Amino acid sequence: MLKQQSDGVLWLRLNRPGVLNAIDRHLGLELIAAIEQARIDSQVRAIVLIGEGRAFCSGDDIEGLRAYLAGDLDSERAAVDPHDHNALYLRAAIAMVQCPKPFVAAINGACFGAGAELACAADIRCMARSAQIGSGLVKIGEVGHAAFMGSVVGSTRAFEIYASGRAVGADEALTIGLTHHVFDDGEFQDRVAELARRLAQMPTRVIGLQKELRNACEGRSLVERALLQEEAHRRCFSEMADAREGAMAFLEKRKPQFTGR
Repeated sequence: MLKQQSDGVLWLRLNRPGVLNAIDRHLGLELIAAIEQARIDSQVRAIVLIGEGRAFCSGDDIEGLRAYLAGDLDSERAAVDPHDHNALYLRAAIAMVQCPKPFVAAINGACFGAGAELACAADIRCMARSAQIGSGLVKIGEVGHAAFMGSVVGSTRAFEIYASGRAVGADEALTIGLTHHVFDDGEFQDRVAELARRLAQMPTRVIGLQKELRNACEGRSLVERALLQEEAHRRCFSEMADAREGAMAFLEKRKPQFTGR
């Protein structure tokens, strides 16, 4: 995996273009470690996940699947944790959701299987106009995409995408809420970079609290969500310098100077 950092933005680039950035053990562990490091790095205020070459991520490594079928879960190509054999893409997706910083998935090309769940774990998704996203798992007799894709587009639509095995183009993805932005291929990375820089200039610790609130509200009643939100309001103003700065800037009619604290 390639890492590049500038203007408060950390770019994580899946770098196995020869296999469409399929996830093997090494890449999966590397991605998880990078997310955990970014979580505690005060210089990182926003994160972008993108693929090298013509794909975002095609899913788990095919040779890893072959090893899995052979019962060889210790293979270096198997995209499972070497200790508990849990799927590494799910560990990475959970780390993305729990990371207290805004996470952008830059879907630059083919995005299927585990790659689609990684994309759906991001806070904001951008697609190149030529990119496609889908499940593909039904074609190999496997289950999935009830977790993160289901949380993005709803369980029934995620089920249709899974069961049909079809690829969803960028325009349809925008219509159904599977992506937030569609950019032309020639300007894709520049537009994503512009978006990421804007996010990095925001009160990113406050955004992290909003992510925490969003996660805590899942599956709760309306009253429970309201009470959680009230507690988050208190924490925001008591714990976060950017909350006070934003309020003072508004009262003083000036532009706030956010620091991510």
